Amino acid sequence: MQVPIRILIADDHAAFRGMLQSMLGKLGAEVVECCDGREAVERYHQFSPDWVLMDIEMPGLDGLAATAQIIAASPHARVLILTQHDGEDWRQAAREAGACDFLAKDKLVLLPAMLSPKNNESNNSPNKDKYSL
Repeated sequence: MQVPIRILIADDHAAFRGMLQSMLGKLGAEVVECCDGREAVERYHQFSPDWVLMDIEMPGLDGLAATAQIIAASPHARVLILTQHDGEDWRQAAREAGACDFLAKDKLVLLPAMLSPKNNESNNSPNKDKYSL
């Protein structure tokens, strides 16, 4: 029996989280939602997801700061920045925070392939060695 992929969604827009939950649930993923970066950091340690889908702009602790905190505590964590912002400056900021990948929300159709089992196999290598932004 295959274990479902575990995904933590951190986004301050409830409708977007719900849409992602529905899409990922159809793919067999186990999904937990949170609405800000502080909650994402807490829930990461409780849920131990395979992937974190992290928005950048959120109230309180933003997604880049939350990503940095998650990676500092769990260097093998896989955080994919999923945001409306695109461009090299945002990608560089995501790299510096420790994210392993980046996807603009208008390219959401690419998400299932990015979360595929081949990208979910090993937690033994640090992010920077496995992925590029």
